[in-house]
Amino acid sequence: MYLTVHAAAGALAGIAVTNAPAGFALGVLSHFVLDRVPHADPPVPQGTASDGVFRHPAMRRFVAIAAVDLVLASALTGWLTYLLPSANAVALIAGAFGGILPDLLFGCYRITGNRWLEAFNRFHTANHFDPNKIKVNFTTGMATQIVALAVCLNILLRYV
Repeated sequence: MYLTVHAAAGALAGIAVTNAPAGFALGVLSHFVLDRVPHADPPVPQGTASDGVFRHPAMRRFVAIAAVDLVLASALTGWLTYLLPSANAVALIAGAFGGILPDLLFGCYRITGNRWLEAFNRFHTANHFDPNKIKVNFTTGMATQIVALAVCLNILLRYV
């Protein structure tokens, strides 16, 4: 799923528990729960920077989309922190960060090829829904993400 959806779910986890460490942990957990839901992601070629994957046009498109998505996720987190002053801002931010961290580690692995991050990447991929087993077209996959984001925002905005 996109980082924005993961950030919203993580922020919701942080607000629900009002405790930064627990919010962070639940944010990470929410990431893996959401990744099991069939959804559409931009195509990502296999490999790391040392393999030359960043010369691949699809990877360049993916990086551009991810950069915009990271800005949107950060803006959403900032907006929620502003909008929900009575909430524990640190727990909200910790949850949002926990929600996006697995994908940030995926990106770090693609850049560095680090063996520890490779192990995490295998775990992350294994806990992701398999588009070869469950066929999801782009429209349905994006609708899944929009609904997940809308549900999270609907619940979050009840705290206003």
